[in-house]
Amino acid sequence: MVPPPPHQSTQFTQQFLSTVLSQRGPSALQYTEDSKWLIRQHLVSLIESYPSLQPKTAVFNHTDGRTVNLLQAQGTIPMIYMNVILTIYLFQQQNPNTESMRIQSNSGRPAIPPRGAYDQSPYGVSPSQNMNHRADDPVEIYKKNAINNHIEERLFNAQGMLRQREERLSKGVREMQEEKEGLEQQLQMVLMNTDVLEGWVKENQVKVKMNKGNLNVDQVFEPVDALSKQMLDCTAADLAIEDVIYSLDKAFQQGSIAFDQYLKNVRALSRDQFFHRATASKVRAAQMQAQVANMASRASRSQYAM
Repeated sequence: MVPPPPHQSTQFTQQFLSTVLSQRGPSALQYTEDSKWLIRQHLVSLIESYPSLQPKTAVFNHTDGRTVNLLQAQGTIPMIYMNVILTIYLFQQQNPNTESMRIQSNSGRPAIPPRGAYDQSPYGVSPSQNMNHRADDPVEIYKKNAINNHIEERLFNAQGMLRQREERLSKGVREMQEEKEGLEQQLQMVLMNTDVLEGWVKENQVKVKMNKGNLNVDQVFEPVDALSKQMLDCTAADLAIEDVIYSLDKAFQQGSIAFDQYLKNVRALSRDQFFHRATASKVRAAQMQAQVANMASRASRSQYAM
């Protein structure tokens, strides 16, 4: 039904309330039958005191997700220096025989939170009160609304700050966990290398005792196979040529060697160094291929064993 226009007559308001409160079906208002008459009286009294309020029907959303059709009085109530737009909802609580009233300001936030149900009245107002008395102090309503808005804003900011700190802490924990895993891998490598070196020292201590201190340094490190021996020879030759070229550079800078002789020696050494490095590259590829073949053979043997 179309609501009465603003500044309507009391008779028009009464007719509108009687019509909407008597409706049935999906559009019926969600009030108990024994409370409709008292609700009608209080709304009429409220609008007589504040003609700027306009009664209408509206959909109210409960906090639990339910929606109900209720009466609503919307308009302005004069206050000092300003007007406050109020929306007064009559809504049904968990107890089907109790309703309460909510006043909403022009900010869109409830200015007065829903009060608890009273046993003396079917919608939370004692017999000595009515909705007119509940809306007598808009200044206090505005103050409470401002305080609630301020508190909600501070809580929202604090929640955002806590969420950011949680993300930083989680990221720090993940980084420390990754660093711990990396350090554990390094520790395992160090322990393995330590075992290898300890075994090498023990083996060479025996050799020193057997040769009575006359141990050839070139025989201390023994390659495990032919490819390793070839790699060792190529690497030693490459590094030796690098040292010779460095010494020739110093001699040329000091004027100890002629330019033609310097170029001739550097060219010859560079050619030999190139061949040693090329051989080392081929040996490294052969070692990698042999290692892959060895791993494949081990895997096949383990499968047969299983």
